[in-house]
Amino acid sequence: MYNLIVDIYWGIFDKDTSLDMRLEPLLKDISLSQKAHSKNNYISCPAIREKHKNTFFTRMPCDVIFFHKENNYYTNIPEKISLRQGLYKNSHSFNLAFNRIFYSPFPQIMEVSPAFLHNTTYSKYGHAPSGAFDIGQWFRPSGPNFQLWSGVDEFKALKGEPHLYFNFPNKNKITLKQFYVTDKLFEISNENVMYKETNPKQNLDFLYKMFQKSSNKKIIMQEIKNNLI
Repeated sequence: MYNLIVDIYWGIFDKDTSLDMRLEPLLKDISLSQKAHSKNNYISCPAIREKHKNTFFTRMPCDVIFFHKENNYYTNIPEKISLRQGLYKNSHSFNLAFNRIFYSPFPQIMEVSPAFLHNTTYSKYGHAPSGAFDIGQWFRPSGPNFQLWSGVDEFKALKGEPHLYFNFPNKNKITLKQFYVTDKLFEISNENVMYKETNPKQNLDFLYKMFQKSSNKKIIMQEIKNNLI
């Protein structure tokens, strides 16, 4: 049983309303695929339910094609892709400009991971890296990216395939409320990103303390409340 219902706020950077950028409950999606096994299925395990009770997932908003050859790359969505350094030997990586941003008025860890419980066509090419930070103490976008396996020069993903899991560890039930990302919110987020890029060796504790000392926390919450969708 949940003790309370806790609100977490989220917004989309992309202004293209035709893109499917929603977040779906993971357990609900899994249960739909296992109706034939009502007494012995994946979510009948209490440990699985506890782990993913506040996990949501996103889907690829469009087909993605990426080829890398002779220091050049081709993609079907050049305006949405930017290269980044590969993490493995002889590997490639790229950002996808389908950014979401999350915020909580209280300390709340958000864990981002690849869609490891779904069978996706793109997993043979690479993966989406995982990570975690406190969305109540740092305001920055969660930009999807892909890391290709070593020696792999191409990547293909289909629109509608599960992409990322967003998990919010909390004993209470998490509900998501969407807001419009205003110019002011974008500016604050961009300042945080730029600071981290110019000072890459600062750890999260330092960034959290810096954020708490600023006036941004109050500004962010007021902007969000004024721009709920």
